[in-house]
Amino acid sequence: MGAITPAMRAEYGQPADWIPAKVLERIDNAEILDRLDEARDLIHKADHAAPDLVWGYRDRAREVCAAEPRDDVERRAQQWITKAEQATTAVHAETCRAEARSIRNANPPAPRRPRTRPPTAEEVRHAEWVASLKAEINAQVRQQTRGRLEALESGVHSLTATVADLTKAAQ
Repeated sequence: MGAITPAMRAEYGQPADWIPAKVLERIDNAEILDRLDEARDLIHKADHAAPDLVWGYRDRAREVCAAEPRDDVERRAQQWITKAEQATTAVHAETCRAEARSIRNANPPAPRRPRTRPPTAEEVRHAEWVASLKAEINAQVRQQTRGRLEALESGVHSLTATVADLTKAAQ
């Protein structure tokens, strides 16, 4: 379903090779990008971490990339949680919850990140139309404002002249 593109390989480098082919077939591009973003973040942390933490961050990045699809993991874990809720003994319930935790721990999910999609051709045309409409309205407003400003300036000039004449007459 998803695929690693040459652009992804160029942007993310080695982590793009850490997602197994069998997993790539079952996840979409949004999840691929989430995994690669998380791996890049973890590698960045490793580059700035204390020496004893470096391999932990790098291993976690590999685990995130190699994990089963997050929807499958969550569905499997939820099945165990449901079994735990239906269990008749506390021991059985705890065993079921432990199995759900084990599934989630073995397949760490990459956090979902907001993704923006490219605008459609219609959305681009609409945005261009709105921009041209705004430019036309701004031009009209400037023209009207310029006319009013000129009228105000001539009124101020004539009032200034009248005040000057009155001041001369009063002296």
